[in-house]
Amino acid sequence: MANTKKAQQALYKRAAPKKNAKKAQRKKWREILVFLSIAVVSIAAVISYSFLYEKIRFSLVDQKSIHGVWIEQNVADYATNEITIDSDGINISGGVVATRYHFDGDILEYQTGGTLHRFRMLNEGNTEMMQISEAHYNPIYRLVEKHEEQLR
Repeated sequence: MANTKKAQQALYKRAAPKKNAKKAQRKKWREILVFLSIAVVSIAAVISYSFLYEKIRFSLVDQKSIHGVWIEQNVADYATNEITIDSDGINISGGVVATRYHFDGDILEYQTGGTLHRFRMLNEGNTEMMQISEAHYNPIYRLVEKHEEQLR
């Protein structure tokens, strides 16, 4: 009987660490789950706030400040491009090339077909912009009406 009692006590001693190990394992998984949940919520919050920031920033920019006729500078008259920007979209040489554009106060973007066209404003008055491209030639355009008004 004494041997049986000792055997049972030994069993209980061995069982206790297993229970503690299982509890520790569960606790570890809970901590991991809580950490992952916090990480996912944090990432979602950052994405949401950045999207909201862009929307607010875009709504504060006066889109009409770039409306008008933009003429390419420093090229021969026969090769000059003329871009007209208005609320209906972007026209080049009289033809509509894009009905949507995005202007964030510094960069103008529009897409024609599969090509993204980007222009960076060169001054605070938004009267000059330079086309951003991978090509060697980056033409500069000047907003005709506003530029003439500023010269007067």
